[in-house]
Amino acid sequence: MSLPPAACLDRPTTTGRSRRTVVRGPEDVFVFPVDPPTGPPAVYRIHSPVGSASSSAGTHDRPTTKAHGVDPQAETPFLLGAAHGANTEPTSLESAAGGPLALRRTYFQSTEVNLAVATAAADLAKNRTPFVSFKLPTTWDRMAAGDGDAWARDAARRLAAVGEPGREVWVVLHHEPENDQADIRQWTALQQRLAPMFDRPGIRFGICVTGWNQFHGEPEFSFEAMYPYGAPIDFVALDVYQTYGELKNPTKWSDLSDYWRRMGAFAASVGVDWGLGEFGITDEGFADPRGRTFFTDTVTGMKAHGGSFAAYFDSHLNTGGSSLALSGLKLVAWAAAARGLRDY
Repeated sequence: MSLPPAACLDRPTTTGRSRRTVVRGPEDVFVFPVDPPTGPPAVYRIHSPVGSASSSAGTHDRPTTKAHGVDPQAETPFLLGAAHGANTEPTSLESAAGGPLALRRTYFQSTEVNLAVATAAADLAKNRTPFVSFKLPTTWDRMAAGDGDAWARDAARRLAAVGEPGREVWVVLHHEPENDQADIRQWTALQQRLAPMFDRPGIRFGICVTGWNQFHGEPEFSFEAMYPYGAPIDFVALDVYQTYGELKNPTKWSDLSDYWRRMGAFAASVGVDWGLGEFGITDEGFADPRGRTFFTDTVTGMKAHGGSFAAYFDSHLNTGGSSLALSGLKLVAWAAAARGLRDY
């Protein structure tokens, strides 16, 4: 994931006027966000067969997204990691996997910037990619109106000082926002306001949503309605679970491949990376014959649609009693998948 500071030049400006390029096979996809950012961007495809004079001339002159580095056709490494306990040091997972977590997911209140910075610094020192999530110091509407600007600038400055190009701190603000406050449009507005403050070398800024609401929920939660168009977003994360065996879902096996297909298409349309901010499988689901290949199936399916990261939710917190934590053969299977990806 290494890239030079110059790769930031194509990223959206604070006005929302910019150009991003995502390469998908023989096409360059140019996405021009709307300004003001009130709706979906226009998408134009410039056809130039790979290997032709037009496609091979001046690769370095073509803009790339920050996530894709200097070679827009190079494959992005897949990062398989985890959240562990209550921001607990993940030594047990790393012992099982035989090396550092490729991606470590952690969660913080707005008052815990000091702790978040220290945690991110420690993760980078241990060759983990830190992925931090913050709750916010006030309500969405007040954040969108500017009441959180000082907090955001301070957090961004300090996190950027820890990271560096190629070894960034990943940041999201108020993950899984659906139904948390009255007006999801204010969540979108605060992302549009604050994202430019986190648009710094050393930080990758993204959003994290449930996924279910975007593809199966109310229209107000669709990506077309709530995505922060025009903001400098590097990635979109979904929180997707195999809940087979839960009291509310005792017998239905969820086909998650539809998420990968639909998320891959949307991410390509807006020019961002995508992955899973959280994912998991119940003990009951893992015990089912279909569950034994859950981790390899998840990685393979996501990669087929452009997904590049996933953090397993290895915790008993906020699970409603579901048996998601890694142990026994489930831990062995996760660790085997993590070891298998450590070849880049």
